[in-house]
Amino acid sequence: MEDAHLVDLELDSQTGLMAVFDGHGGLHCADYCATNLPSVLKNTEGWAAGNLSGALQQAFLALDASITTSCPASSGTTSTVALLRGNQLIVAGVGDSKGMFVRGGRAMAMTVDHRPDAPEEEARIRGAGGFVHRGRVNACLNVSRALGDAQFKQDACRSPHEQQVSPQPDVREAHAVSPTDFLLLCSDGVWNSMRENVVLRFVRQKLLSGLTPADVCAALCRGMG
Repeated sequence: MEDAHLVDLELDSQTGLMAVFDGHGGLHCADYCATNLPSVLKNTEGWAAGNLSGALQQAFLALDASITTSCPASSGTTSTVALLRGNQLIVAGVGDSKGMFVRGGRAMAMTVDHRPDAPEEEARIRGAGGFVHRGRVNACLNVSRALGDAQFKQDACRSPHEQQVSPQPDVREAHAVSPTDFLLLCSDGVWNSMRENVVLRFVRQKLLSGLTPADVCAALCRGMG
């Protein structure tokens, strides 16, 4: 598999960081992001100002810029990143990995699937000289936003978010209100195997039964098989 993940519950004295990266074209970009995201995030202006949403957006762009000198041009990764500070939850994502937050028993999508044939995404791709065929950028990549994938970011006259494949994340915020609230971050392998409501009901029931989050994740993966 070309996936990587990151859990740092003590990014600082107040903040926890969790992320999943679903690589393609090799593990290079996913592994690079999992290793370097904490330091890149803490070096952003947004982090210094206490603006976590801005820090995540800046970190995605900074990671993407640094990847070009560290990973093959054909390598890329989706990225779903969550920050938790107190009861404040912020999730940023590019690609089709998904973050779902269950609060008070109700599910809330914290990410957007970035599909090449979505109207706004396709307009950007075509404007940058690309095309969409059978839901893929240039008949190749099935996500319209990702980190890495430098081969789709070659127009020097366009900003990063105007390239055929954009590293610009969508960012959403929520607040946890109950000890039974939970956030689930998974790559598309989970969501393509089981319906969202089935996944979330499974996880909630296992957590309420007393299983640890690690055991719940293991049980979820077994349930997919």
